[in-house]
Amino acid sequence: MPRRGSTVSTAPWPRCIPVSLETRLVAASTFLAVPDAIFHRRAAAKKLLEELLRHPALAAAPAGFRAAVHVQGARAAKEDGRAQGERTHLKQVLSLAGSGPEAEQARARLKELGQ
Repeated sequence: MPRRGSTVSTAPWPRCIPVSLETRLVAASTFLAVPDAIFHRRAAAKKLLEELLRHPALAAAPAGFRAAVHVQGARAAKEDGRAQGERTHLKQVLSLAGSGPEAEQARARLKELGQ
C-alpha cells in the first residue's frame, strides 16, 4: 500500500472507464492524503470509496483501475484501524495486479499483518 506522498502506478488506463469513476477515485485519493484534522475530508473519502466499490461499472473497468480502488480502500481501512478490511482490500489488489509496484506493496503489508 502506498505511503503518504507516494503514487500509484501512473500508467494510463484505456478510455473505457467512465469519467465519474475516475473522478471519484481521484477525489477519494486526494481526500485520504490531506490531514483530516485540518480539512475534514476523511468521511467524504470513505463515502466515495463505498460508492466506487458498489458502482456497477467497476466490474467492467480494467484490472489496474480496480486495483487502484482497492489500494485506496486498504489505505482507508488501515488508517481506521480495521485490519480485516485492510487485508480484504490488499488481497483484492494482489488478485487484480499480480505483479508491479502495487502488488509488491500489498504483499509486503500483508506480510506485516501476518498473512
